[in-house]
Amino acid sequence: MAFRSLSTLVALTALAATGLAACSPSGEMPEEATATDSALDPIPAPSPASSADGTAAGIATPPPLNATPASAPPTPPPAAAPPSGTSAREEGMTTRRIRFAPGTSSAIEEGSITGYDSVDYLLGVKAGQSLNISLATKHTATYFNLLEPGESVVAIFAGASAGDQYEGVAQKSGDYRIRVFMMRSAARREETASYRLETIVN
Repeated sequence: MAFRSLSTLVALTALAATGLAACSPSGEMPEEATATDSALDPIPAPSPASSADGTAAGIATPPPLNATPASAPPTPPPAAAPPSGTSAREEGMTTRRIRFAPGTSSAIEEGSITGYDSVDYLLGVKAGQSLNISLATKHTATYFNLLEPGESVVAIFAGASAGDQYEGVAQKSGDYRIRVFMMRSAARREETASYRLETIVN
């Protein structure tokens, strides 16, 4: 019996020695193996969410080639139309001067116009002189206007509404314009009118 107890004691002593050998010199149990650096790395962030067409969220998508620019260049304005009443054929205007023969106070001019053509007759007079101007023509749409010196648009006599003869006293000295023309309704048809213009100054 004593012999068995001694054998048991020897076995326990050997077992204790084996355990001490496994311990660290300080008597502490060895630490377990630490995790590797890769195991401690943070979990990588998820990739950006993708849209339905496969493009990454937050990334600008280039516009299609046929896209309209954000700011289109301004459209140039259309060319201005000529003012109302302006002749369509300015090159058709002719200017002539009326000259009296020596010792006379009257003159007769004959001519013709076609379409938008017109003739300006210059008549030099002095303020206070009396004027008598008449137009004879078979064309019912041909008239004359009388304009004072320095005026090129506004007439003091409009034949289309006042008739084919003017009588009056000159208020200004200078060249009066006697403008022979055809009404637009006939001018656009390129009609031709012959006329006879008579002027008397006293």
